[in-house]
Amino acid sequence: MALQAVRGLDKAQMSGDIAVIILTFNEEQNIAQALRSVSGWTNENIHSRFSKHRIGRLDIACRYGCHIAVNKFVNYAKQRNYALDHLPIRSEWVLFLDADEWLPDALKREISTLARIRPKKMDSISTGS
Repeated sequence: MALQAVRGLDKAQMSGDIAVIILTFNEEQNIAQALRSVSGWTNENIHSRFSKHRIGRLDIACRYGCHIAVNKFVNYAKQRNYALDHLPIRSEWVLFLDADEWLPDALKREISTLARIRPKKMDSISTGS
């Protein structure tokens, strides 16, 4: 998970200025949990990227109000760059979330706080190893 950028959360704890991009490929079994975990957390709609090779069930993403873009898969770097260059993102921060990941409320609060108080020169936040 990388932030270049709710259920149970009040307005003060919402991210405010984070868009979520979920790159998907054959993830019909996982995508609903990922979408549920970020639905309502950001003020901007979730952006879900599906590869042309296997679009799967778009109705899963549609139920969560996603903006869906389709692009031929070459590699993850090209998919991320395509998403950043072509999706209608208005937020200052973008969170890339894998379709098999989900965000618990405590992590959403931490990310929201970091996005609000970050130093002006900071341009990314990464988690994980």
